[in-house]
Amino acid sequence: MAGKKRVSENPDDTSQILGAQILGNLTWLSVAALGTFLFADLVVSYTGLQRAPLFIVTLLGSVGVFSTFQSLLKGHGRINLATWIDTVRSYLTTPLQIGLILLGWGAGGWCSASRSRRPR
Repeated sequence: MAGKKRVSENPDDTSQILGAQILGNLTWLSVAALGTFLFADLVVSYTGLQRAPLFIVTLLGSVGVFSTFQSLLKGHGRINLATWIDTVRSYLTTPLQIGLILLGWGAGGWCSASRSRRPR
């Protein structure tokens, strides 16, 4: 939210604001990744997914990048573009998830425990 406000106030500082946002995302992601991988056995046993730590870190990273860029687009006054990008993402998410489930990749789309138990 702060990046969106700063970009709308001074569009010339976009590269510095984007850099600060990315640095913040990388810092948060590093802390989350460290915690997730330190407690990987607990995460795997809780979720039942062998690749749960990698899944969690990937999900956090992609959501962080998406929300950062969408916020900065809105700050630049490109609200319609940000809305359309979110709409396309929303319309693609469900069919892709259903497709991955039908292919046997599990609800998360990562060779889950259900795929390893599938008869070959």
